[in-house]
Amino acid sequence: MIEIVNRQRRRKINARQWRVFADEAMLTLGRSQQSATISPRYRSGFCKSTALPHIRRQSHNHNDRNRQSPATPQDQREAVACLCGRSDADTWQEPTKRDDSIVFVADEAIKKLNRQFRGKNYATDALSFPSEPEAFEVDQQKHLGEVVISVQRAAAQARDNGVSFSNEVKQLILHGLLHLSGYDHETDKGQMNRLELKLRKQLRI
Repeated sequence: MIEIVNRQRRRKINARQWRVFADEAMLTLGRSQQSATISPRYRSGFCKSTALPHIRRQSHNHNDRNRQSPATPQDQREAVACLCGRSDADTWQEPTKRDDSIVFVADEAIKKLNRQFRGKNYATDALSFPSEPEAFEVDQQKHLGEVVISVQRAAAQARDNGVSFSNEVKQLILHGLLHLSGYDHETDKGQMNRLELKLRKQLRI
């Protein structure tokens, strides 16, 4: 079950629409992984979405990547808990199934996260926060993490790319879910990009 969290007021968000799509994307990804012979690398930290073939993301250099130590699970947990309106990060309730969260925010919020965790003082389109369990959190491997999306960046990129807002957001959700599943286009020699293009065709985006 995908949790949809809306923390902005600039655009109306249809939670059911994005939940249905994210569930479909995870099912499609799962089928692809079952038939694949190469497993993704699972990693901690998170990554900004970057340019892919036929998709113009932001104009920031592709080499603009996080070279700092990855955020700790507690750091990520507190940041996203605050963003999602949870009053106390220490009372975080982990899902009982393999759940994820898609969080829609404004530029100001994603810029703050980008600055806090990556040292980059600008708004990006999306950030992925893979869940990295502590040693005592035996059940957290069932929770992949969170994808945070700026609706303003998504709208601007949709206009620039000549696609609908819905299509752009679907691409960002898919990209983020791939990161949560362990793929990393900065280190995998094109594996994630190839898979993403394949999944886009299957999902008709």
